[in-house]
Amino acid sequence: MARSPYALDGASLARMLDSTQSTVIRFDRAGCVDCGALNPFFATLSGGLPDGSVYIANCEQNPEICDACGVSSSSDAPAEPLIKAWTGTGFVTFRGERSTEAVVNWLQRLDRVWDEAEEELPPAVAARATAASEFVEIGATGTASRPAATL
Repeated sequence: MARSPYALDGASLARMLDSTQSTVIRFDRAGCVDCGALNPFFATLSGGLPDGSVYIANCEQNPEICDACGVSSSSDAPAEPLIKAWTGTGFVTFRGERSTEAVVNWLQRLDRVWDEAEEELPPAVAARATAASEFVEIGATGTASRPAATL
């Protein structure tokens, strides 16, 4: 079941940083042409994961949110989406191959996202991973102000 991701704002960021629940965040930067094309994938991802664990941050509209997460909101930042996960203790930046399958595999390795559901991968997300041709390539650059890991 597809469900729209939540918009990351100051209140949801504070709740996220105080939580041990893993969270996936897509940071959309100014001038990003591909960001909107990722909406169907993120709706499927959001529908397959626990409610409140998938967010989208608009760095142009909310630069303070992106800056707080270690994502540059300046006009010279790459105009591409950036995907990070909050693990409950820090941010992990996606730096893998630019495909749906790679993102889903990365999320699987961050298995704390599925602790509540006690599942490997939600079926809707797994099905979406096989349709890699539907996925617009994503950017995989960025830095974190908190300790970050790369998987």
